[in-house]
Order: sequence, then C-alpha cells, then structure tokens
Amino acid sequence: MPPKHVIAHQTPAVITSYAAAWVCGAGTKSPQDAASYIKTGKNLSPLYYPQFVGKTEQQIRASFDKQLFMSHPDDTLTKILGEPVYVPWDCLSARHMISIIDDKIGLIARPQGVTANYQTILHVDKFRDPRYPVCTEYAEAVAQLSMAVWKTPNAATFFTRYGGTLVHHTFDHDVVNDMLDKIIEWADTIELPAPDTQ
Repeated sequence: MPPKHVIAHQTPAVITSYAAAWVCGAGTKSPQDAASYIKTGKNLSPLYYPQFVGKTEQQIRASFDKQLFMSHPDDTLTKILGEPVYVPWDCLSARHMISIIDDKIGLIARPQGVTANYQTILHVDKFRDPRYPVCTEYAEAVAQLSMAVWKTPNAATFFTRYGGTLVHHTFDHDVVNDMLDKIIEWADTIELPAPDTQ
C-alpha cells in the first residue's frame, strides 16, 4: 500500500522528517543512523489515541486546528517570517502523519511554527551553517518531507547562526515521491525497536 495521510491512526513506530532526510541522502548522517532515531511511543500518553474514538476525521482536524489557530501568534517567529506564525505544541501526529508502511512506521514532522490555513511551515535551525551546501540541502530535504506531512505548499528555514538567514522552500511533488520511495525501501528492511511495555 502506498504512503497515505492518516488521522488518529497509531502506528507501532514513527520517524521524524529530521531523521528521515538522512535516509534520502541529505545531511551528514546515514540511513543506518536514522534507524536509531525511530520512536515507539514510549513517552506517549496511553490516553492520547483513545480520546479520538467515536470522532470523525473532520471533527479531529477541526479540534486541532481550532486549538492551534486560536492561540496567540508567536512574536519572535512572526517577525522572522513577516506574518502571524502559530506554534504547534508538539508534532500533532494524530492530525499530521503519513503512514509509510501501514502497521509498521509513520512519518511525522515537528515544525516550530505554521501560518494560518497551513500556508507555510517554519523550521528554526540553531546548529547548521547556511554557508555550506550540505546544510542547505539537508534543510531542503527536511522541508519537503515536512510540507508533505503537514500538507503545506510552502516552508521556510531560519538559520540562526551568523546573523540569521531565511531560506524559502516550495513543495515539489516529484521530489517528495522520490524521497518517500527511498524511505519505504529503507523501512521495509529495518527491524523496529522492541515495543514499549508501558
């Protein structure tokens, strides 16, 4: 089954766009390194997914969107992007996840901010140097995967080092499909960590 967006669907494991980008050859870590960043829900509240039982997908989306966009925009991020930016309280995996291999692993993303109606997501990078192509190429890969997960047409990465540099990204369907193919191939070969017993 091809990757698909899912709502309130718990997979045994997830990987973030930050680690999944390594699977696609971006950044300084390898696909083997990415496997150690798989999360199995060890710290996830056992009440997180049961709270959505009996609710429609539309109701779940509306609930998340209301909480997110009724909050006050973050002043710092708003100044960076030049428009109101709202801060997700976590990766919102029940609202934003791509099932890579059903009943095995999902892809999630944790942007630092998002604009109204999911037009643009914002990543803030405090560690990498935008003067080096390996850093900007990694940011592009992360942005493409994050835009796919959050279904946004645009993204931006703000590199905080050396006075701050803002890089814009536009969703590329062909690029993302190629990346997802690589993640599927990788995910099909990995052994997941032992399931959490909590």
